Amino acid sequence: MGEAALVRVELDGSVRVATGNVASGQGYPTVIAQIVADELGVTPPDVLVSPWFDSHENPWMFSSGNFSNKFSGTDTGAIVGAARAVREKILSVAAHLLEAAPADLELRDGAAAVRGAPDRRVTLAQVASAAYRDLLALPPGAAGGLEARYYYVNPAATRPDAARRVGVQLAFSNSAHVVAVEVDRATGALRFLAYAIAHDCGREINPLLVEGMVHGSTAHGIGATLLEEFVYDDEGQLLTTTFADYLKPTALDVPPFRVAALETPSPRTALGAKGVGEGGAIPSLAAIANAVEDALVPLGVTITRLPLTPLRLWEAIRGA
Repeated sequence: MGEAALVRVELDGSVRVATGNVASGQGYPTVIAQIVADELGVTPPDVLVSPWFDSHENPWMFSSGNFSNKFSGTDTGAIVGAARAVREKILSVAAHLLEAAPADLELRDGAAAVRGAPDRRVTLAQVASAAYRDLLALPPGAAGGLEARYYYVNPAATRPDAARRVGVQLAFSNSAHVVAVEVDRATGALRFLAYAIAHDCGREINPLLVEGMVHGSTAHGIGATLLEEFVYDDEGQLLTTTFADYLKPTALDVPPFRVAALETPSPRTALGAKGVGEGGAIPSLAAIANAVEDALVPLGVTITRLPLTPLRLWEAIRGA
């Protein structure tokens, strides 16, 4: 399990990043910009993250892509590796320009400055100008350019075994859902009384995005539990072909969530982060189904299949 990343400082001091994984709504560009900005001493708005994938431009591997919660545990390793390689180049060039030791420099506010002497500084744009346009100003033997490609493989990754099986989950998150519901005996309609979630996805790089993913993935779980189903006729023709037939939860169907976040950094990932999205989409189904069955205990109803549509619940109540 691996991923690749490219980090490049442009002539104006801005930073461009490209990876082999393109987001599909998770907010990866925001997190990538935070990581790279922190490594290079710039602000996140100074970092442009490529929103698309071009196999001729983006670095990539056979395991590149958006799957299996790999961003937090694998992609971040490539991003951090590329950013730190560029950081070392910046410090080397800046130290030569300032006639100082790289260890005496710090990167902040879009510049490299000598610690304790803030007036002795060069901007990233000046460092980039030397790296791309004035190679004689570089340290002896230094290569031009201010970019790095980094190919990262998680230390826990292994090659496929004899049965072509491979472990794709290299770090494990935890999530617990507690649900209270009310079921209308006359109609089978379900109402949420309370919904609490406790989860641990390691270090949260962007807590606001994590909270959004917890809410969004749990909404997916609610849809799978109560509404979503492929229905076919006797001839095998799919009947639920539009959102008029294949129902998704709306804001009216999703209750307020009480969320408690724990942070147990993973020792197997570059930043201690772990996946978060599946922590809402998986346990929610069992939690809701168990809550419904508990509400119907007096009637002797046993839940054996999903989704728990009002019709299906009404039939179960009637047959009890």
